[in-house]
Amino acid sequence: MRAASPTFLENWPPALGRLSIRSTKIRLPDVECRTLLRYFRRRDLNVFGCGKSREVSLKVIAKENLEGLRARLDKCLCAHYRGAYLRLGSRSPKDSAYGKRRGFRVVNGQKAISVLLTSRERVRFDLSVSILADSPVYMFLRDWTDIAPWREFRCFMIGRELRGISQYHYRGGQQYNEIMDHETEIRSAIASFFPKFRDACHLDDVVFDLAYRGARDPILIEINPSPLSGLSDLCLFEREHLNGEFRFLRGAVSS
Repeated sequence: MRAASPTFLENWPPALGRLSIRSTKIRLPDVECRTLLRYFRRRDLNVFGCGKSREVSLKVIAKENLEGLRARLDKCLCAHYRGAYLRLGSRSPKDSAYGKRRGFRVVNGQKAISVLLTSRERVRFDLSVSILADSPVYMFLRDWTDIAPWREFRCFMIGRELRGISQYHYRGGQQYNEIMDHETEIRSAIASFFPKFRDACHLDDVVFDLAYRGARDPILIEINPSPLSGLSDLCLFEREHLNGEFRFLRGAVSS
């Protein structure tokens, strides 16, 4: 928690938030955190069955135990006319089975809770750690933003210097011609944006993710613990090779 919590959304300074996606913050009281954790324990014991029976159980759990949260989510979602992406302050529930099957854009509280309850590990782990650390838990609804995979980049700041840029989606070995076609523009846009990020950021060493938007400034998606911490995926880099390059799967060029 000491290494990771400064990167949680609720701990961002306002100037950093202005570089990112518009969000609504929602506090999760302890009783709701524990309700979610009880569900995860029962799920792992296969109390709820599978398939349609599990989806029915999700609705029952949400109605009986999380009605207050559902109502707060419904109210907050009124401010997000295109829907929203739901995440904890710590990280997103991108391992949610419901989200993978039906999409992560939430438009009502019921779908938001279904995304949370079908996270395999992320939500459960983060809630457990927060409770053990006696740390408050927050969720965020972030304006739904469509980002093509080739536009997303992971960047590395060490000692307040830009020490590398990497293609973000790399695990499947995907090569994006768009990155090659826009290589100079991407590198220039991130280099121009970096001083704004550096001045707004409260940390000296951090991993930060950006979405490239052409002639406009990139948009900050999230920040993660220091590249030196061992807690963040370095994508196409190794820690000792953060030498200022721009790396993508069709080559590497010096920045």
